[in-house]
Amino acid sequence: LALVLYSFAGVGYFFKVWRSEETFWQNALKLNPDYVSGYVSIASIELGRGNEEGAKRLLMEGLGKKKGLPAEFAQAAQILGQMALKKGELARAESYFQQSLRYSPYEFAYIDLGFLYLRVGNLESAKSAFESALEFPQKNVRAMFGLATAYSLLGDKEKARQLAMQVYDRARDEQLKTLAIEIIRGR
Repeated sequence: LALVLYSFAGVGYFFKVWRSEETFWQNALKLNPDYVSGYVSIASIELGRGNEEGAKRLLMEGLGKKKGLPAEFAQAAQILGQMALKKGELARAESYFQQSLRYSPYEFAYIDLGFLYLRVGNLESAKSAFESALEFPQKNVRAMFGLATAYSLLGDKEKARQLAMQVYDRARDEQLKTLAIEIIRGR
C-alpha cells in the first residue's frame, strides 16, 4: 500500500512540476546545460509561437554544446537552414543544410538542399541531393518529385516522367499530384 501511495505521489509531483512539454525541457536544460537536445526542443516550441529570433538564439547556443546525439545537432542545423531559406539567405541556408549533413545523414536536409539547388539553377547538385534523400528506406515522395523536376529541367523527359508517375501514385497531397501531372505531360 505504501508503494502504491508513493507511486501516486510521484506521478502527482511530476504533473505538478512539469505541467507542459516546455516546462519539462526547461528543467532538462537546467539539469543538463551541456546537451544540445534541450536547446533544440525549446527552440521548436519558440518557433511554434512565432519567436524566430529566440529560436535562432537557442539553436545557435545548442550547436555550441559538446554533448548530444549527432541527429540532434543535425536537427538544429536543419532548422537554422530552413529559417535562413525562409528569409531568402540562400548561401547561409546551404551552409546550414550541409552542416546538418556533416553531423548526421538526414533525408530532410538532402531534400531542402535539393530544392535550394533547384531554386538557384544548380541542377546537377539538386539531382545528387534528391538521389541521396531517396537512399533512405521510406523513399520520400517530395524527394522523388524534386528528382523528377531536376531530370525534367536537365532535359531527360523520360526519366522525369517515370519518377513523376511514381509521385502521382504515392502522393497524398493534391497539389503535389497536380505538379506531377505537369511533368508527366511534359510541361
